[in-house]
Parts: sequence; structure tokens; C-alpha cells
Amino acid sequence: KRGAPLCRDAAALLAAEQALEFWANRNNGGGRERDDARRRRRDRSPLEEDAGTAYRLFAALHHFHGRHGRVLTNGMYSHVVDALARSPNVDHVRMADALLRQFIWLYLAHNAGGDGERDPSALMRLWELRDPALSDCESRGASKLSPVAPSAPLPIPDGIQWNASDSHHFPNAIRITEVARGCAGSSLPEDAESLLALMISLSCLNGGRHRRMFRPNEVGFATVIDAYSRTHDGPNAERALQMMKGRSFRTGEALDRKALRDEMGLPLVNGANVVAYNAAIGAWARSAKGAPAGDSGG
Repeated sequence: KRGAPLCRDAAALLAAEQALEFWANRNNGGGRERDDARRRRRDRSPLEEDAGTAYRLFAALHHFHGRHGRVLTNGMYSHVVDALARSPNVDHVRMADALLRQFIWLYLAHNAGGDGERDPSALMRLWELRDPALSDCESRGASKLSPVAPSAPLPIPDGIQWNASDSHHFPNAIRITEVARGCAGSSLPEDAESLLALMISLSCLNGGRHRRMFRPNEVGFATVIDAYSRTHDGPNAERALQMMKGRSFRTGEALDRKALRDEMGLPLVNGANVVAYNAAIGAWARSAKGAPAGDSGG
């Protein structure tokens, strides 16, 4: 790959990555409900403090990236994104969204093949989620939502180190959904849906080459429904539910060749589950009651 050479101080890189992992997971499992309450009271939480620490460490590593070889790794990107996404601070969640899109861009550039996949302008169109990158999916019924990605807090590097055996720390559908959950908790439903649209468009990219990595599952759709439910937006929660109802989320199933397919080539079935229906019902109920925005309670 072109760009700066790899940083050869493996011990230092491992220590830095482990430090980021510590701050990303130190208070993980503290409970999103408790952080929702803190958010309404405008309290700082341990997750917010950990996210700030993780970001400052990542920014310091970013500063040395290129000056001392390729310092940043896929593990570092994944840990800082996870830490920021779990924070109750809406600015942290937006930073997670921006860094996640960088992470995806870097993954696609690293794995680019022929047929123009290395074209920087094509990658930038995908980065911005504009219509040219979605046109192939849209022609087959994908979401037409095409928001511009949030401004990145740090410039995108020319490349990072990738540990091919550490696929858990790749910019996959699970990680994208985790950021969408952060958007839902911060009352950013449109941002959560844009991430769902991103997963769908990436699943269609280059004939479905990256489908296994980016294909959204039930949780991805249910997260968007929950995001609209939290802001008492019944119509959009219902619309997201209808999108989910036309999906198949079972992998490895025997596919009927005559069945209608979605834009990812999967059979159209009722993929909505009880969690999604309850979230949509809750959105209509809270909309009717005029509950305070951001209250996810019953």
C-alpha cells in the first residue's frame, strides 16, 4: 500500500491499543438506562469521562501517525469509536459517527480491487453518502436517504495498519449499529437512519462484495425504530418498521429462486420481530400522550 511505512515498534503500538481498549470498556455494562437519566439531568457519567480520555489518547496517536510511520491500527479506531458511541454526550456520539465513516473509508481503500475501486472520487462519494454511490441500490428500492456525513474531528489518514486476524475490530455491521444506538440514545433518529442507509448501500457496493461485512441485521432496523420512538415520532417509526418487514435476516437458508428480492438480493419476507413492533407501538403511544422527548420509558 502507498503512504507512510508501518511503525515497527510493535510493543509500543500494542500498549497504546490496549490502553484505548481499557478506556473503551472500563465502564461498559453500566446500563444505558442509567446514562439516559444522566443525559436528561445533564450529569457527566463515567462513560462520558472514559470517552473523553479515549479520544484524547487517539488524537495523540493520530498526531504521530505518518511522522513515525503508520501508528494507527484498526483496533485503535474500533476502540475509540466504541467509547465515543457509548457516551451520553451528544458531541461524543457525533464524533463516533464521523470517525466510524473514516474507518469504513479506510477499510474500503485498503481492500480496493480493480474496476475503479481505487478511484478517490468514488470513495469520497461513498464517504459523503451522496446519490452516485447509492444509485445502484436505489434503482432496486433501497432507502433514498442520502445525508452528508458529519464533519470529522480529525483528518483522515492515508492508511492504517490492519490486523487481518482481528476481524472483531473491523468497521462491521455490529460496530455501525452500536454507533446508531448511541444516536438513538442522544435523540438523533435521522443520524441513526443514515447509518442504516449506509449499511444497506455498502452491502450493495461492487455487486455485494462487502455484504458479509456490512449487511444490517434485525438489531440495526430495530435501533432506528427505537430512535424514532424515543423522539415520539410515530410516522417515521412506522415507516422504519415497514422497511424491516420486507427483509430476510436468516443466513444460510434455502432461497426460493422465484421469490421477490430486496436490493441486497435477499428474499422479501416479514422480518420484523416483537421488539420492533413494540418500539413502533410505543412511538405512537408516546406521540399521542405528548411525553417529554428523549423519554424511552413506557
